[in-house]
Amino acid sequence: MAEDIETAGGRIVKFIGDGALVVFDETAVDRGVHALLRLKESVDRFMAERGWDCRLTAKAHFGTAVAGPFGSAAAKRFDVIGKAVSVAAMLDATGVTLSVAAFRRLGPELRRRFRKHTPPVSYIRVEDPRRLR
Repeated sequence: MAEDIETAGGRIVKFIGDGALVVFDETAVDRGVHALLRLKESVDRFMAERGWDCRLTAKAHFGTAVAGPFGSAAAKRFDVIGKAVSVAAMLDATGVTLSVAAFRRLGPELRRRFRKHTPPVSYIRVEDPRRLR
């Protein structure tokens, strides 16, 4: 995984259980999505060959995040935080899923590999403002 991500210009920020938080520079959107697609194929093949009922889910969003060393003086480590990180984590996904913001950054050829999906309807309290994306 690390080799695919780093070759595409990305960085693995951290592993979270059996998941990972990965970031790419804004100039590497297509390369990053290509890396996720290749990773999906290789991980799914690896799992299927072993008879494991497990497949890779990748969620990608494009946005601004704060990056840098976080933590106490003795335990600082690189991390990324912000709304963009949360948006990616909250995408309803199976397979490889892109937010609208990520999709709009793709080149025309790569866009053809994706189709629009409407998420499930949700309901909000009448008094609450409508959330804008």
